[in-house]
Amino acid sequence: NNGCVAPCYVYFYDQSTNATSWKWDFGNLFTSTTQNDSNKYNLTGFYDVTLWVYNVDGAVDSVVKTVQVY
Repeated sequence: NNGCVAPCYVYFYDQSTNATSWKWDFGNLFTSTTQNDSNKYNLTGFYDVTLWVYNVDGAVDSVVKTVQVY
């Protein structure tokens, strides 16, 4: 389940391999560059969360998941 009741914290974990840097966009104007992080959602709605991972050669991959806040 990718949802919670506002206000709430959602925890995000990178499961990629060989990544050397990260960029999270939590869909609510907040970002992070740590491997794993959390974000507080204060308002109801749908938030598209994007993770970009980079390896030592600079190659990039990304994934988008939607969080629903009730």
